[in-house]
Amino acid sequence: MPLGILRRIFDNARHPRGPGAGLFLRAMNVCHSPLSKWGLGYLDLVGGGEVLDLGCGGGKNIRRMLKASPRVRVCGLDCSEASVGLSRRLNWKAIQAGRSEIKLGSVERIPWPDGSFDVATAFETVYFWPDWSRNFQEVRRVLRPGGLFLVCNSLVPWEGGQGPGRFWVDLLDLGRAARTDFRALVAGSGFGDVEDHRRGRRGYLLKAYSR
Repeated sequence: MPLGILRRIFDNARHPRGPGAGLFLRAMNVCHSPLSKWGLGYLDLVGGGEVLDLGCGGGKNIRRMLKASPRVRVCGLDCSEASVGLSRRLNWKAIQAGRSEIKLGSVERIPWPDGSFDVATAFETVYFWPDWSRNFQEVRRVLRPGGLFLVCNSLVPWEGGQGPGRFWVDLLDLGRAARTDFRALVAGSGFGDVEDHRRGRRGYLLKAYSR
Protein backbone atom coordinates (compact mmCIF):
# COMPACT_ATOMS: atom_id res chain seq x y z
CA MET A 1 0.00 0.00 0.00
CA PRO A 2 1.43 3.47 -0.87
CA LEU A 3 2.71 5.39 2.15
CA GLY A 4 0.43 8.34 1.41
CA ILE A 5 -2.70 6.21 1.69
CA LEU A 6 -1.35 4.43 4.79
CA ARG A 7 -0.62 7.81 6.39
CA ARG A 8 -4.16 9.07 5.72
CA ILE A 9 -5.67 5.91 7.22
CA PHE A 10 -3.65 5.92 10.42
CA ASP A 11 -3.73 9.69 10.84
CA ASN A 12 -7.18 8.97 12.28
CA ALA A 13 -5.29 8.10 15.46
CA ARG A 14 -4.40 11.79 15.71
CA HIS A 15 -7.90 13.10 15.13
CA PRO A 16 -10.61 10.47 14.54
CA ARG A 17 -13.22 11.80 12.12
CA GLY A 18 -15.35 10.82 9.17
CA PRO A 19 -17.49 7.73 8.52
CA GLY A 20 -14.93 5.26 9.86
CA ALA A 21 -14.12 7.13 13.08
CA GLY A 22 -16.36 5.03 15.33
CA LEU A 23 -14.94 1.76 14.05
CA PHE A 24 -11.38 3.08 14.41
CA LEU A 25 -12.00 4.20 17.99
CA ARG A 26 -13.54 0.86 18.97
CA ALA A 27 -10.56 -0.93 17.45
CA MET A 28 -8.18 1.26 19.48
CA ASN A 29 -10.15 0.46 22.64
CA VAL A 30 -9.41 -3.22 22.03
CA CYS A 31 -5.86 -2.97 20.69
CA HIS A 32 -4.66 -0.63 23.44
CA SER A 33 -6.16 -2.68 26.29
CA PRO A 34 -3.00 -4.63 27.27
CA LEU A 35 -0.93 -1.44 27.50
CA SER A 36 -3.69 0.46 29.29
CA LYS A 37 -4.14 -2.24 31.92
CA TRP A 38 -0.37 -2.29 32.49
CA GLY A 39 -0.25 1.49 32.87
CA LEU A 40 -3.25 1.64 35.17
CA GLY A 41 -1.46 -0.82 37.42
CA TYR A 42 0.75 2.11 38.46
CA LEU A 43 -2.27 4.16 39.51
CA ASP A 44 -3.94 3.75 42.91
CA LEU A 45 -7.50 5.06 42.83
CA VAL A 46 -8.98 2.97 45.62
CA GLY A 47 -9.21 6.01 47.86
CA GLY A 48 -11.00 8.04 45.20
CA GLY A 49 -10.08 11.42 43.76
CA GLU A 50 -10.56 13.60 40.71
CA VAL A 51 -8.98 12.29 37.48
CA LEU A 52 -8.61 13.85 34.03
CA ASP A 53 -7.95 11.54 31.07
CA LEU A 54 -6.31 13.61 28.32
CA GLY A 55 -6.95 12.38 24.79
CA CYS A 56 -9.64 10.04 26.11
CA GLY A 57 -10.33 8.48 22.70
CA GLY A 58 -13.07 5.87 22.86
CA GLY A 59 -13.51 6.25 26.62
CA LYS A 60 -12.46 2.75 27.70
CA ASN A 61 -9.85 3.99 30.17
CA ILE A 62 -12.38 6.33 31.74
CA ARG A 63 -14.63 3.33 32.36
CA ARG A 64 -11.74 1.30 33.79
CA MET A 65 -10.79 4.06 36.23
CA LEU A 66 -14.40 4.60 37.29
CA LYS A 67 -14.57 0.93 38.25
CA ALA A 68 -11.52 1.29 40.52
CA SER A 69 -13.58 2.94 43.26
CA PRO A 70 -17.07 4.41 43.74
CA ARG A 71 -15.31 7.45 45.21
CA VAL A 72 -13.38 8.32 42.05
CA ARG A 73 -14.61 10.86 39.50
CA VAL A 74 -13.08 10.70 36.02
CA CYS A 75 -13.33 13.43 33.40
CA GLY A 76 -12.18 13.22 29.81
CA LEU A 77 -10.87 15.61 27.16
CA ASP A 78 -10.41 15.04 23.45
CA CYS A 79 -10.07 17.24 20.36
CA SER A 80 -12.18 14.84 18.26
CA GLU A 81 -15.96 15.13 18.24
CA ALA A 82 -16.18 11.43 17.37
CA SER A 83 -14.06 10.51 20.40
CA VAL A 84 -16.09 12.69 22.74
CA GLY A 85 -19.34 11.24 21.41
CA LEU A 86 -18.26 7.62 21.85
CA SER A 87 -16.72 8.29 25.28
CA ARG A 88 -19.94 9.89 26.45
CA ARG A 89 -22.04 6.98 25.21
CA LEU A 90 -19.75 4.42 26.84
CA ASN A 91 -19.80 6.26 30.19
CA TRP A 92 -23.30 7.69 30.09
CA LYS A 93 -24.42 6.22 33.43
CA ALA A 94 -21.42 7.76 35.18
CA ILE A 95 -22.11 11.11 33.53
CA GLN A 96 -25.72 11.01 34.71
CA ALA A 97 -24.53 10.15 38.21
CA GLY A 98 -22.13 13.13 38.25
CA ARG A 99 -19.06 10.88 38.28
CA SER A 100 -17.83 11.87 34.84
CA GLU A 101 -17.72 14.82 32.49
CA ILE A 102 -16.29 14.58 28.98
CA LYS A 103 -15.45 17.71 27.02
CA LEU A 104 -14.34 18.64 23.53
CA GLY A 105 -11.11 20.64 23.64
CA SER A 106 -7.35 20.75 23.40
CA VAL A 107 -4.49 20.22 25.79
CA GLU A 108 -3.31 23.65 24.68
CA ARG A 109 -6.14 25.15 26.73
CA ILE A 110 -7.69 22.62 29.09
CA PRO A 111 -11.27 23.76 29.88
CA TRP A 112 -11.14 23.30 33.66
CA PRO A 113 -10.00 25.71 36.40
CA ASP A 114 -6.61 25.65 38.12
CA GLY A 115 -6.11 22.83 40.60
CA SER A 116 -9.15 20.80 39.57
CA PHE A 117 -7.59 17.31 39.58
CA ASP A 118 -5.54 14.91 41.66
CA VAL A 119 -4.45 12.87 38.63
CA ALA A 120 -3.99 13.53 34.91
CA THR A 121 -3.45 10.59 32.56
CA ALA A 122 -2.28 10.57 28.95
CA PHE A 123 -2.51 7.18 27.19
CA GLU A 124 -1.17 6.96 23.65
CA THR A 125 -1.61 10.68 23.04
CA VAL A 126 1.43 12.86 23.86
CA TYR A 127 2.90 11.88 20.47
CA PHE A 128 0.36 14.24 18.92
CA TRP A 129 0.64 17.21 21.28
CA PRO A 130 1.86 20.32 19.45
CA ASP A 131 4.15 21.88 22.07
CA TRP A 132 5.26 19.57 24.87
CA SER A 133 6.70 22.23 27.14
CA ARG A 134 3.62 24.48 27.05
CA ASN A 135 1.22 21.53 27.10
CA PHE A 136 2.88 19.94 30.14
CA GLN A 137 2.65 23.30 31.92
CA GLU A 138 -1.05 23.39 31.11
CA VAL A 139 -1.45 19.92 32.61
CA ARG A 140 0.40 21.17 35.69
CA ARG A 141 -2.03 24.10 35.93
CA VAL A 142 -5.10 21.89 36.34
CA LEU A 143 -3.41 19.58 38.87
CA ARG A 144 -3.44 20.19 42.60
CA PRO A 145 -0.07 20.42 44.41
CA GLY A 146 1.31 16.90 44.59
CA GLY A 147 -1.00 15.74 41.80
CA LEU A 148 0.13 12.87 39.59
CA PHE A 149 0.79 13.12 35.85
CA LEU A 150 0.95 9.68 34.20
CA VAL A 151 2.05 9.21 30.58
CA CYS A 152 1.74 5.77 28.96
CA ASN A 153 2.71 4.91 25.37
CA SER A 154 3.16 1.74 23.35
CA LEU A 155 5.86 3.17 21.08
CA VAL A 156 9.17 4.12 22.61
CA PRO A 157 10.44 6.96 20.41
CA TRP A 158 12.81 8.29 23.04
CA GLU A 159 15.61 5.83 22.37
CA GLY A 160 16.63 7.08 18.92
CA GLY A 161 18.06 4.84 16.25
CA GLN A 162 15.88 2.30 14.46
CA GLY A 163 14.12 0.78 17.45
CA PRO A 164 10.60 -0.68 17.58
CA GLY A 165 7.95 1.70 16.32
CA ARG A 166 10.34 3.97 14.44
CA PHE A 167 8.38 3.33 11.20
CA TRP A 168 5.19 4.71 12.80
CA VAL A 169 7.02 7.62 14.41
CA ASP A 170 8.28 8.71 11.00
CA LEU A 171 5.09 7.90 9.07
CA LEU A 172 2.79 9.91 11.34
CA ASP A 173 5.32 12.57 12.35
CA LEU A 174 4.98 11.71 16.03
CA GLY A 175 6.68 13.75 18.72
CA ARG A 176 10.00 12.32 19.84
CA ALA A 177 12.87 13.07 22.17
CA ALA A 178 15.66 11.19 23.87
CA ARG A 179 14.43 9.53 27.07
CA THR A 180 16.57 11.75 29.30
CA ASP A 181 15.42 14.86 27.41
CA PHE A 182 11.78 13.87 27.82
CA ARG A 183 12.20 13.38 31.56
CA ALA A 184 13.97 16.72 31.82
CA LEU A 185 11.21 18.44 29.84
CA VAL A 186 8.55 17.13 32.21
CA ALA A 187 10.63 18.15 35.23
CA GLY A 188 11.11 21.62 33.75
CA SER A 189 7.36 22.06 33.34
CA GLY A 190 6.61 22.14 37.05
CA PHE A 191 6.90 18.47 38.01
CA GLY A 192 9.18 16.61 40.39
CA ASP A 193 9.88 13.03 41.48
CA VAL A 194 9.97 11.93 37.85
CA GLU A 195 10.27 8.19 37.27
CA ASP A 196 9.78 5.98 34.23
CA HIS A 197 9.23 2.31 33.50
CA ARG A 198 9.48 0.00 30.51
CA ARG A 199 7.18 -2.80 29.38
CA GLY A 200 9.54 -4.84 27.27
CA ARG A 201 10.08 -3.26 23.87
CA ARG A 202 6.51 -2.03 23.48
CA GLY A 203 5.66 0.13 26.42
CA TYR A 204 6.87 3.24 28.21
CA LEU A 205 5.37 4.86 31.29
CA LEU A 206 6.31 8.06 33.09
CA LYS A 207 5.07 9.29 36.46
CA ALA A 208 5.67 12.78 37.83
CA TYR A 209 4.16 14.88 40.60
CA SER A 210 3.21 18.54 40.43
CA ARG A 211 5.17 20.90 42.60
